Order: sequence, then C-alpha cells, then structure tokens
Amino acid sequence: MNCHCAHSCFYWTDYCQRVMLVLDTLEMNFSVVDLPPESKGKDKSIVGAADGRLGLLILHDFEFHLYSKTRQDNGVGTEEWRHDNTIPLPNCYWSISNGGASEGYVLVRGIPRDQYHSGKFPEKKPDAQYFTLQLKTLLFERLCVLKFETSHDYLYASFPPPLSPPSI
Repeated sequence: MNCHCAHSCFYWTDYCQRVMLVLDTLEMNFSVVDLPPESKGKDKSIVGAADGRLGLLILHDFEFHLYSKTRQDNGVGTEEWRHDNTIPLPNCYWSISNGGASEGYVLVRGIPRDQYHSGKFPEKKPDAQYFTLQLKTLLFERLCVLKFETSHDYLYASFPPPLSPPSI
C-alpha cells in the first residue's frame, strides 16, 4: 500500500484495488472511497488539484491521466471522478515516487527502455531519471539522473520536508 497526504487527510492506495482508505486528520475518522475503474492495476498517486479539489494521478502506458473530484468536510466527495487531463510521457518505464515532492508537485521516475532489465540481478543497474510534474501548469521537468540507483527514493523536489516528525 502507498500512503499519500493531501488536504489534511491521509490516503492509502493499492496497485490492485479500485478503492482507497481515507483518514481525515481533522475529524479523526476513516472512510473508503471508490476510485475510477481505470485505476485498478495502475500506479497512482493522490494529489491536491486545482480549486481545492482532490486529484488522482494514474500512470497508464506512456501517459498520466489526471482525475479530480470535489472534497467535503470529511475529506471525500460525493461526485464521480472526472477526467481532467492527459499528459503524454517520453518512451520510458515510469513509476510514481512516493514522497519527495512538495505540495503541487509529483516526483516521477523513468528508466530508459534500452537500460531496463526485467531480471532480478542485471549486470548493470539502470540509470534512473527523475522528473517533477507541476500539477497546476502540467510542466514536466527533469530533476536529476541517479547512476546505479538503489531501490529507495530519497530525493526531494522544492523544499525539504520539515525537520520535526509528523504528528496528528
């Protein structure tokens, strides 16, 4: 499961599920929210969208699909998800990096197709290319390239997170 934070709520999503678990930190209650059918089996991230809406970014093939819905006081909305935009991506193997980007940005990792190895122990680890996607303008910018990448992402785009531990 992946945890995302937006609009004073925590959202847990799973690659294989079409629902997410929501914890509203202001009301201290849990709820379950349906996701669009297209999200099942796809890499996804919950984000803050324009006009205070809740956003869902779905990675499918070589495109991001941005969905949104209104939020109510309990952190979830009653309307259906609407498809706001499609963002084409270069021809790489893509994944959404959990954490590492500040509000309004998403950190994305791409591995060039010619460097991708499907085996567990490749001779040479691929170079991971990191990009930021600014949600307001949909600007996609290269952040850096990590040579001989490890399996953990410790990059930050914009300002680093606060030095104090998170609290509720």
